[in-house]
Amino acid sequence: MCNDEVDAAQSLADESEPPDQFPEAVAAQPKQRPRIWPTFVVPMLGVLFAILLQGIVAGAVAAMMLASGVSKAELESQIMEWLASPSGFLTLLACGQIGFAVPTILAALLSPEPFRQRLGLVPLRNPVRVSAMMALGSLLPLAIAFGLVYLVVQFIPADDSLEKFFEKLTPAWGVLFVVSIALAPGFFEEMLYRGYVQRRLLERWRPAWAIGVSSLLFTLAHVTPHAMAVALPLGVWFGIVAWRVGSILPTIVCHAFVNGGVNAWRLVVKFGELSETVQIVSNVLFVGVGAICFVLSCRMLAEYPTPVPSQAADQISGLSH
Repeated sequence: MCNDEVDAAQSLADESEPPDQFPEAVAAQPKQRPRIWPTFVVPMLGVLFAILLQGIVAGAVAAMMLASGVSKAELESQIMEWLASPSGFLTLLACGQIGFAVPTILAALLSPEPFRQRLGLVPLRNPVRVSAMMALGSLLPLAIAFGLVYLVVQFIPADDSLEKFFEKLTPAWGVLFVVSIALAPGFFEEMLYRGYVQRRLLERWRPAWAIGVSSLLFTLAHVTPHAMAVALPLGVWFGIVAWRVGSILPTIVCHAFVNGGVNAWRLVVKFGELSETVQIVSNVLFVGVGAICFVLSCRMLAEYPTPVPSQAADQISGLSH
């Protein structure tokens, strides 16, 4: 066979190569845009699953009470007393957090994106320094949250069940409560709202919309008006932090710090029998430190390059040609 025939045959063979032999062409294909509906379905399933688990546990406790001789007339008061007890409160807290965790983990496992990436459990530079500063900076949003609670109380009386719960706390139960209320929501709620929901929305929407919607869903999950007043400003702050640093590790620390810190302070007030003057001075000091740290936190966040989701980057690149 002559050289011309060999070259022609080689040319035909090259043209018959399948498309996956051209990495440049494959790389140029736009990334598939994630669907929006899971960001609403997964949190809804989390809330429903949490309510279902709590209902099952409360029903089981009621059945045991009836079996032990409690009359039907006394059952309601006995159930309410159990709910206000440390064991009852912590049991329902665990059920609620399991309810949030299960659909979040399942949704992340079913995602084509790697598990840790989908939930935002990705490393970052100087994690201890960043997380500590963001946590201290959370004191100012927390003060704003308490201000909103004060406004809500003017129209809707506060529920006294939490006060009754604290009256029954012993130091041992108090330590267990603080650790539980810090770590469980800190991990599972952040994985759901700032991890799965917000990161998915950021691939489709502008940051303001993604943070706003994820914060709104986070707020609604707290159900009562007073709890929602606390959740809203904190949810927005956590959302901004997670967006700027590209990881939920600092917001896990922030969430745990806020939940654990507030309730630890309540225990200090309870068992330390602090005077009202000491409490007021301490709260003013906390707000002052929080305001300074909030400014420093914002400066630190501003040093991060503006995050650009991969899908948005593809669109910008396409518009520039």
